[in-house]
Amino acid sequence: FPGFTLWTMTDTSITPVTAARSPPTQNVAKTPNPVTIGFRPFNTIDVNSPMSGIGAVLRITAPAEFLIVNQDLECDVMLQQDGYVTELKQTVLPVMWDASEVVCRVDPVLTNVLTVKLTSSKMVMKSMKYTLVVQVFNPITYGPETMGSW
Repeated sequence: FPGFTLWTMTDTSITPVTAARSPPTQNVAKTPNPVTIGFRPFNTIDVNSPMSGIGAVLRITAPAEFLIVNQDLECDVMLQQDGYVTELKQTVLPVMWDASEVVCRVDPVLTNVLTVKLTSSKMVMKSMKYTLVVQVFNPITYGPETMGSW
């Protein structure tokens, strides 16, 4: 039956660079895997909404077997509003957030969960396409049971 969209994303995609599993031993260095997340927000995400300076937070939960790459719970993400071509055939270039415009933190208990806080006046505009790239360590075992949902 027809429903309605709340505070959510549409047109979502998740693309890892590799589906290789992490090494099972502690003394072998793990390789970070960039995961590209595409989304189109239904509502605008603004640093000043609902109250000045406390809005604009994105929370991403990877399946439990994945670990977000971090240094003392700080993580790096790349966020951009994707470029597009208007109806008048004008090209609009992508808009990138600088590292100083985002704060990425990993949950201290659930290390598969990260929170991205936007700190500048740039808004994530409704109906526009965005790309967020986060680094993860893949699970030691890999298969349908560890893929989970993001």
